[in-house]
Amino acid sequence: MRRIGEPAQNDPEALALITAAGARPGEQVQVTTEGDRVVLVGADGSGVSLPTDVASHVFVSDL
Repeated sequence: MRRIGEPAQNDPEALALITAAGARPGEQVQVTTEGDRVVLVGADGSGVSLPTDVASHVFVSDL
């Protein structure tokens, strides 16, 4: 994961969910989609399902 955009950083609930899933800048995450949601899974296996409007502010790069 490269970074978390300001809109997600300024949403305490979204930021708590993202970081609780182990999705932090510099960490590897797995990204999948389930319908209209984006699922982030951190290296420890924790995950979070985000609506696309929140997930659009989580920036990742391919390895």
